[in-house]
Amino acid sequence: MTENKAKGWRNFIKVHPAADLFPTMSEPELRELGENIKRNGLRLPICMWRPDKDSLYELVDGRNRLTAMELVGLRVLDGKHFNDRFFNPFQINWYSGDELDPWEFVVSANIHRRHLSQAQKRDLVAKLLKATPEKSNRRIAATVGVDHKTVGAVRQEREASGDIPHVFTITDTTGRQQPVGRKVRITAEHRTPPESPRRVRLVVTTETISIKAPPYLKDDPAMEPGEAVKIREERKQQAAPAPLKLVSGPITPIEQGAMHLRQFVLEIARAIPAESWPALIAELRDGLADIEQALQQRARERASTGADHDDG
Repeated sequence: MTENKAKGWRNFIKVHPAADLFPTMSEPELRELGENIKRNGLRLPICMWRPDKDSLYELVDGRNRLTAMELVGLRVLDGKHFNDRFFNPFQINWYSGDELDPWEFVVSANIHRRHLSQAQKRDLVAKLLKATPEKSNRRIAATVGVDHKTVGAVRQEREASGDIPHVFTITDTTGRQQPVGRKVRITAEHRTPPESPRRVRLVVTTETISIKAPPYLKDDPAMEPGEAVKIREERKQQAAPAPLKLVSGPITPIEQGAMHLRQFVLEIARAIPAESWPALIAELRDGLADIEQALQQRARERASTGADHDDG
């Protein structure tokens, strides 16, 4: 026990990374806190968490209190366990798995104890984005107490600098997985070299917009004179259906939405390895199935009430 006392509680209790979102107190502040605990007892419980039942517990909240107690001579541990003399069962909270989100708990438990400037809040947002980039801007904004646009701006800066990865699905405030809506830049691909000009035929339909290049046949010295021209003419006559005429009138919102969706999915596909495409397709199918169910439910509700429009 003497050895444990000399080593301190940090040698036996693992600290969760979320606990380090906020700096520790200075030594004078810790000693003052320790004396207060010695006089009045521990007012706030220590928080321990583990990801699953097979993992060890980690300290999520209580670093300053435990260190303060040791500084004023209070023995935190008895062997490798909390000292029953100073900790009753109600002063240590034990959580597992989804019972607690360590990152959100640490922020909610500490942010009201400290008066953070806007710059400090942005720094806290950046730390949360680095630790949990899969969380939505609104969810992190709600945790820190800032506007979701602030989180979006910090995310964009950190993604551009490579500090955090780009994500294509996020977890919203209700815990649901949602696709990330991003503005994408379309770049030209497969450009024809200037030294080999080729004509392009634009085909427009209500389903998609595509650019198709007809097969090109160069004159081959081995061919008879005019043979290449003859072959090209034959190809024109044997061409697949005639080009569709441009649809009159504006594109409907449904058609426009479908085109944007295809464009977005193709951009994602270009950004990930080919071996990840089946997983992307599976996610899209699941998402569309959820949307279909939601729309069917909405249709049934409208049919049952006889509503002709959605009041929002």
